[in-house]
Amino acid sequence: MRGKRYWLIHLYLLLAVVGFAAYAFLTRWLFPNGFFHCAMYDLLHLYCPFCGGTRAFVALLGLHWQEALRLNIAALIAGVAVLLLDLRAFVLLCMGKGERLFPKGLWRGFAVWFVLY
Repeated sequence: MRGKRYWLIHLYLLLAVVGFAAYAFLTRWLFPNGFFHCAMYDLLHLYCPFCGGTRAFVALLGLHWQEALRLNIAALIAGVAVLLLDLRAFVLLCMGKGERLFPKGLWRGFAVWFVLY
């Protein structure tokens, strides 16, 4: 059961990454001069957590770490955090330990960080 849930989470993550990458490349193809409109920024002149996130993700795909940091450091921090948590879950699954694969309250913590960012 735990292994099935682990791989199901990875399937969802893979689908999210593929969808996000498709969106990023589609906007670059449709708007070669830039498509940098955010409703929150247009209305309130405040950056939302996604401002620069698409461009930072594309920079990460191209292994341009410094550009990704400049565009949106949260994208890189979240990516590293997810990779570390995933590595921990994979090791626990392989060792057959009875611990939770992902720490309790992880999703609430991500939601709080997302709102505060």
